[in-house]
Amino acid sequence: MVDSLAGLVVDPSWDRDPGAHPEWAPWRKLAAEWTPETPLGRIEAKAGFVFGNVALVGTLAAGLGLATGVRIPDALAPLSATAAGLLVLALALALAAAMPSWRRSIPLQLDELKRLYERRITVRGWLVRLSLVAYAAAFLAAIAITVFAVNATAKPSLGLAAMGKGDAMVVTGILNAQGLDADARASTTLVAVLADGRTQTLATDVSKPGAAGALTVTLTADPAPAAPTYRLQTQIQDASGDLLTQSLDLPG
Repeated sequence: MVDSLAGLVVDPSWDRDPGAHPEWAPWRKLAAEWTPETPLGRIEAKAGFVFGNVALVGTLAAGLGLATGVRIPDALAPLSATAAGLLVLALALALAAAMPSWRRSIPLQLDELKRLYERRITVRGWLVRLSLVAYAAAFLAAIAITVFAVNATAKPSLGLAAMGKGDAMVVTGILNAQGLDADARASTTLVAVLADGRTQTLATDVSKPGAAGALTVTLTADPAPAAPTYRLQTQIQDASGDLLTQSLDLPG
C-alpha cells in the first residue's frame, strides 16, 4: 500500500498566528503605533527637509560666489534660470504640502473621517514627491553649472572713465580678471579714437597673473587728447595659445 502523505513537507509557520505568535510582536506594536497622523507627520518632515536644504544651498552658493568670484558664463544663464525656477517650485510645492487645513471641524462619521485623511495623505504626499523631484533636478543643474563655470574661459571685467581737468581730459581704464592660468599673458591698451578713425595709444600694459590667477591693471592717461571715443582693449592668451579679446568704448 502506497502512503499518500509520503514526501509531504509541512510548513512549520502555518500556525504562527499574527495576532498571537511572539514573532509577530514587533509588527503588532508597529501596527498599533501607526495611525493616520503618522504619514502626515512624515510628509511634514520631508517638507521641512526641502525648506532647510534649499536655504542651505542658496546660502552656500551665494557665499562661495562672493568668496571665489566665480562668474556664471552667459551661455549657462538659461540653465541657471532653470535651476532657480526649480528651487522656487520645490519651495512652493513643499509650502503647499505643509499648509494647514482650512477646515474648522472634523467629520463625526468614521467613513467621512477616513476619506478626509486618505485625501490629505494622497494630495500632500504627491506634493512632497514633486517637491523632492524639483529639488533634485535643481541640485543636478547646480552641479552642472558649477562644473562648467569653473572650467569656462574667464572673461575679464573692463571699466573706463573720463573726467575733465582744466582744458584737458583724464582717462582711466581698469581691467579685472580672475580664474586665469598662471602662465597667461594679458596685453591691455588704452587708446583714443580720433575723428578720422585713427587711434592714438595713450597707455599700455603687459602682465601675467601668476599663481593667484587674478589680475588687476589700471591705465591712466593724464592728460589725454580730446577725442570722440576712448577705448580700453585687452587680449589674454592662455598657456594653450587660446586668445581672448575684449574691449570697451566710452564716448569722449
